[in-house]
Amino acid sequence: FEPNLEWLKNTHFENPFKGKYVVLIPGSSKNGSKKRWHARSFSVLSEIFINANYDVIVTGASSDIEILEEIKSLNQKVKTSENLSKFENFINLCEQSSLIVSVDTGPAHIAALSNKPFIWLVQKGLYDLTNIPLSKNIHIIKADKMENISVEEVVKTSKEILNIT
Repeated sequence: FEPNLEWLKNTHFENPFKGKYVVLIPGSSKNGSKKRWHARSFSVLSEIFINANYDVIVTGASSDIEILEEIKSLNQKVKTSENLSKFENFINLCEQSSLIVSVDTGPAHIAALSNKPFIWLVQKGLYDLTNIPLSKNIHIIKADKMENISVEEVVKTSKEILNIT
């Protein structure tokens, strides 16, 4: 199954990021707060990418603003943009990225369809089997609780994907 995403794309999209970048999707619905990985963990991960000369874009819906701002406060070099999370820009942003790291959230499914390298952080249980995003390039990291997903494991997987030493 190869979904046609052309109808989703903003044909006038002008990407403000000219270099290599990683997209982080840390948010979830209010009911899905247990699906979130800690902002500190995303901040540490961001520093690895930044040190390897990647821009880091943290994106999400307006309901995710709290975690986006927390990540930004922990690492001022991280870029956030509500405009880029708008549906008509989001798929373009993902397709032009080097890597996407996301928790189990709705936008993860759209991001995964870009077939860019995609790391899915998920809690073990019913959803890690039924909610798997469709992607030819997915890497799943799961634990019994989100806080037990180690930054080191996500960094290791990211470095392998991006060929960072």
